[in-house]
Amino acid sequence: MRDLRERTNLAQAISFFGSHHEARRFADVCLARTLGDLPGETRCVDFGGGQGIVAQAMHDALLAAGRQPHVMVVDSNANYLADARARGLSVQLANIEACELADVDLATMRLVNHYCGYEQQGSMLANIHKALRPNGMFVSQIETGAAEICRLQGKISNALSNESCSGYYWPTLTEYIALTEAVGFVETCVIGESPPIEATINEALATAWKRFHGRRLEDFAKEGRIDEMNELLAERAKFFKESRVLIAQELGEGTGSSPSSSAQGIFQLSYPIVYCRRSG
Repeated sequence: MRDLRERTNLAQAISFFGSHHEARRFADVCLARTLGDLPGETRCVDFGGGQGIVAQAMHDALLAAGRQPHVMVVDSNANYLADARARGLSVQLANIEACELADVDLATMRLVNHYCGYEQQGSMLANIHKALRPNGMFVSQIETGAAEICRLQGKISNALSNESCSGYYWPTLTEYIALTEAVGFVETCVIGESPPIEATINEALATAWKRFHGRRLEDFAKEGRIDEMNELLAERAKFFKESRVLIAQELGEGTGSSPSSSAQGIFQLSYPIVYCRRSG
């Protein structure tokens, strides 16, 4: 809902999402592990696939590998799906945990799960498992990090959000693997990883705030709504102040504990690519 309200173009707002190189890399890693078990006509669904960049990369990679791909994007954002449809992809407007699909050969999901709460992530994974044919495969990429960084990401994002949804939750890699296994996936393992991303605390907070409220600030400035703009800037300053207190509490700054790179002002996030399959 936030991306709809803010009219966010993910491919432009976050370079990683719009990177065709990263999408092709994900497709290559995915097929290196799964291609030998895929049929000639491969039904592939990219869950939470937004504007279709990953789905397009999967389509092209499958075609180049001699498969006849039937690729679909499932997403709850109609604006994103319009872009995916313009790429010639099939689309379904639905929440991941509610869509009704069956006999999928290969499911993918890239950097989606953390937008939902822990329990909702379990429901999403359960429905993806249900959508696969026996021995169907699921390859996902998650954004994760050390336990304290995952907690901070969730707390800061939930503090910024005014949505009436299940909230945000960044699982550690261990937690995510446990979630896949809890819904019935087997052979879960890491098959690749994109380069980690590091940002200073100031950079991370500024990026987060802009993602949630940047469009409103731009609109107020363009329309000359000075009072509302100043009010929003005051909220921004309050957010920075409260977030720094939260960061100090979570990372132990000023408590006498030994400093870590995170406590010295750096967030580091990693991007493992995880394989699993539905049992036969």
